[in-house]
Amino acid sequence: MLMRHHAHRTSGLTLVEALVGTLLLLLALTAFAAVAAQSARVVATGQLAGYAADALNGAAQAAQRGNTQYTQARTLTSDELRLLAQSAGRRNDLSAALTGDVVPQGGNPPRVRISIRGPGIAISEVVTVPGGTP
Repeated sequence: MLMRHHAHRTSGLTLVEALVGTLLLLLALTAFAAVAAQSARVVATGQLAGYAADALNGAAQAAQRGNTQYTQARTLTSDELRLLAQSAGRRNDLSAALTGDVVPQGGNPPRVRISIRGPGIAISEVVTVPGGTP
């Protein structure tokens, strides 16, 4: 008489199942890391845009008060932009990423365009400054 032996499966994972599970876990972690990195870039750009807007507002107010540093053609340094935005309590480490300039636009009363740029950001405002002929 022939005896037949049936292989009984033991509990646990086979090597193939473990490899497939590990691969799926790695894919999920990679996707999560990509989403997290993109989210961090969006947050950083938003913070930088807020910082630039604060600096632009400060420069525009100074120009409207007749501060000659902001009524004549010049380049705005990152240190100046840091000081202009400081009143809003923004992080100072963002200032190094920004540059700006003041460009007279002429007119009566005179106007200047104040522009601030950074990675992925470019904002400007035309401001009327004191002067001109009544």
